[in-house]
Amino acid sequence: MALRIFSWLRGKRGDDASPTAAPEPPAPVIGRPVAVAPPVPPDAPAPVEGAEPALALRNHLYQEIAEEIGALEAGLTPVLLDGDCGLLLADLRGDVAGSVRRPPIAAQQALARCRDSTASLGLILETFHHDPALTQGLLKHANSPFYATGGGAVASLNDAAQRVGTGGLHNVLLTSMVEGLLCRPGGAYEQMVQQVWTHMVRTAPTARRLGRMVELPPETCYTLGLLHDLGKLIIFDRLSALRTATRQTLRLPKVFLRELLARLHGPIGGVAALQWSLDIESARAIAAHPRNSYRRYQDSWYGQVGFTIDESPGEKMSQVLALAEWWDLTTIRGEARDYDAFWARSGLTLPLDECRAVLEEG
Repeated sequence: MALRIFSWLRGKRGDDASPTAAPEPPAPVIGRPVAVAPPVPPDAPAPVEGAEPALALRNHLYQEIAEEIGALEAGLTPVLLDGDCGLLLADLRGDVAGSVRRPPIAAQQALARCRDSTASLGLILETFHHDPALTQGLLKHANSPFYATGGGAVASLNDAAQRVGTGGLHNVLLTSMVEGLLCRPGGAYEQMVQQVWTHMVRTAPTARRLGRMVELPPETCYTLGLLHDLGKLIIFDRLSALRTATRQTLRLPKVFLRELLARLHGPIGGVAALQWSLDIESARAIAAHPRNSYRRYQDSWYGQVGFTIDESPGEKMSQVLALAEWWDLTTIRGEARDYDAFWARSGLTLPLDECRAVLEEG
């Protein structure tokens, strides 16, 4: 076929965070009815001087999503743009925050109580009693190696809550929320969803170990390790929704899907984190962890909200996520690790020797 899928794909672009792509479809779908695509709202307004930092970050992320989608569209042939590729991009250009699934009522109530500094463990735990999935998740978390070291297994929710504390309860709730995004996009994409999810689960404890070493809250790093590829799950969730709307599995060239995930999962994950009421630095860490785009943040919303990138805990957390992710992916792929090259490519300022020792001892 003489179709030139992407002009910018002549030079190979690396993406350590991308899962194995779906098989190349037999042919692109041509002539998909325009009525299937959701309406495309106007782009989010530019950040306003003096605006609330969370709003400034949200607007910046929406601008980044729009710019990346524009670049993807520019690389498509007219046939692909008129087919499933264009349909997915039109969907993602819409209201990303509105597309993020809301967690169950019990999880929402418990999450609000976790963030209330006056709420007791008992009050937070009340909501767990009404949700079997949360109960199971809490017991599993409390009996994980990180908490069970030096103590026996716990079987009651009260003992589990005492062991993990508010931070642990928060992690169980967020795990439940992320699991709610596991979807059925059809075809080979379903295997990719599972690959992304298991990678996120493996990355979380590694991020926690690194966080402790660089004096970041370990439980916060665990949470962000669990959520770092949230944007990918949302993209697959949109694929699932479009599958339902069109009554068929979308067929996307593997090079297109790989590039889309690489470009969009960071900012989409950051928007989702803000939608779930995570703090601004956590959202920023999720958005910036794909280090191929981290330099954008130095000259973007940081200057607009009054502090520099070096002063931001979110930048340090994003480096922890990038390193934990790289460690997991190179482990799974059996790849040799060049620490110096990764530090240089990713712009890390974390102490290399100390990080290496923590990773290799773990």
